[in-house]
Formats: sequence, C-alpha cells, structure tokens
Amino acid sequence: MASKELSMILDRLKRERDILADRLKSQEETKGSDSAFKFQKTWGKLQLNIEFPKILFNELQDTDVFKDIEVRKIDVEGLDCEWITASDSDPDIRLLYLHGGAFMFGDLDTHRHLCAQLAKVSGCSILSVDYRLAPENPFPAALEDCIKAYMWMQKNSYLGVSDARRVFIAGDSAGGTLTLTMLLKLKQLNITLPNAAMTLSASADETRSNNSWVSRENTDFMLGSFAPALRKGAGKESAYLHGHDPKDPLVSPLFGKLEGLPPLLMQVSDAECLRDDSEEFAKKATKAGVDVTLEIWPEMVHVWQAFAPILPEAVEAINNLGAFIRKHSVVDI
Repeated sequence: MASKELSMILDRLKRERDILADRLKSQEETKGSDSAFKFQKTWGKLQLNIEFPKILFNELQDTDVFKDIEVRKIDVEGLDCEWITASDSDPDIRLLYLHGGAFMFGDLDTHRHLCAQLAKVSGCSILSVDYRLAPENPFPAALEDCIKAYMWMQKNSYLGVSDARRVFIAGDSAGGTLTLTMLLKLKQLNITLPNAAMTLSASADETRSNNSWVSRENTDFMLGSFAPALRKGAGKESAYLHGHDPKDPLVSPLFGKLEGLPPLLMQVSDAECLRDDSEEFAKKATKAGVDVTLEIWPEMVHVWQAFAPILPEAVEAINNLGAFIRKHSVVDI
C-alpha cells in the first residue's frame, strides 16, 4: 500500500501536470518558426518553473539530510564537480553520480540532497559532476565530460592523489542514460569498467518507441505531458542529439552490445513512461550474461528517490542502492 506521503506528492503533481499541459499548449500555438531544439529548451524551462517539486527540493537543503555530510567543491580538468562524503565514507571506494534533467537542466545543487543520502547508506565517497548541457552543448559533450570525470576519479580521492579500490557509477533519468552509455564507451575505449552501476528511472532508447510511452502517459505525472511530442519526434528533434542518429548505442544503450558489462541495479516505477526502457535493457543485458537486478516499483513518480527523506518509498529505494554498493565494495566478491 502506498504511503500517505506518496498520495500527497501525486495529488500535487497532478495539479502541476495540468498547469504544464496548458503552458505547453500555449507554446505550441505561438512557437511559429522557432526550431524544435529551441522549443525543447522551453519545455525544460517550463518544468523548472513549476513550483513543485522544486520548492520541496529547496526545503530539503535545510533538513537533517546534510547532518554529518561534507561537501567539497573541486575543479576536475575544467569541470565543476563536488565530493560528497559522510562520516564513514571510504576515500578509496568512489562513486561517480550523474544528475538527471533531460540533458538540458539540473546541476550540482539539484541533486546534492540525493547524493548526500546515498553517501550515508553506501559508505562510499561520491563525486557529482556538472556536465555540459544541451542545446548549447549537444551530444557527445555530456558523455565526454562524464568519461573525463570517471578517469580522474580512478586516480584521485577527496584526500588527494590515490588509486581507487572500488569504483561505481550511478545516475537518474538522463543521468541513468549517461551511466549506461558510459559503460559502452568505456568498453569501447578499453578503459577499466566500474565494479557495478546503478540507474534510477533511466532512458535507454531515445527513439521513444517502447510501449510504456503510450500506456503510462496518464499515470506519469512528470513526463506524461511530454509523451506525445517525444513519441512523434522519435528522437530526431532531440535538443541533446541535435540531429544525431537516435539509434546510436552511445545515446540509446538499448541498441548496444551489452556483453561484459558489470553488475547492474536498475530501479524504475511501473507508472512511468520510461518503465519499459529499464525492463527491455535488463532483459537484453541478462541474455548477454550481465548480472542485473531490476526493481519495478508500483505507483512511484519518475525518480521518486529524489523525494527522500519525505517519501518513505524513496528512503527504502536509496537503502537498496546503498546495500548494493556495499555488497560490491567487498574485494574479490
């Protein structure tokens, strides 16, 4: 049974979805000759301007989420990053976190509370990356930044230069896409893969051809309003791709060769448009011999983990992530 906190969040998101739908309709009527790329950037701004969950995330900055958490800003070869560590974080066990935001928005601030809670339950040091965003910086800019940060993290901790003992990658939504495409790119470059990786509501197919983009349109109160336009474009009007082939495995990892990937934990909601992306990727990866744990949560919103600690189900999901990391932090597992 869903928590009362989830019911409150869903009720509020339903109202905000209706507001967003009206704004999108107005934009469609007035966009004129504007390019599809500019229009998609407008979508991002519209969603950011919705009061909820933006206000909720801001409120979390003042809670006990950051008790016993240390945040260290750092420049990684020109990239703005930050180390987020808890009192028991091991400097030699490191996780690269890639924030979501449709490749167009999001930053270190928007996901700091989520990273802080993950640091507390995982025992690892988290390096959060402020990668370049579209449309100003389309593919492959974000992927290149993430690869750069990963390679640096292997040789550097928050204490200074030292080799990592165990490394992980995790990301939500578009950050989940980057997590999976990073694995394929690292394999292509013959760079050591992480010991394990985690995705939260990841997109694995930029063509938007999976059935859940239709079947979950009315139950996904965060992405549902965008579903018809995204399906229609089939990835060809993506601000991130900017004309690049949406079936390229480095943007749509579902089309890649998945043999040899590290253990994966994939979390997704049964109610969201991206549901089938995780399920189809998990099926294909499992068939390729990858150790995949797929968690499909009923009724949750897109990236519900970001609503912790207010949402009990979010806390539980983050605890599962922490347990997965601790399991794979043991040497010679």
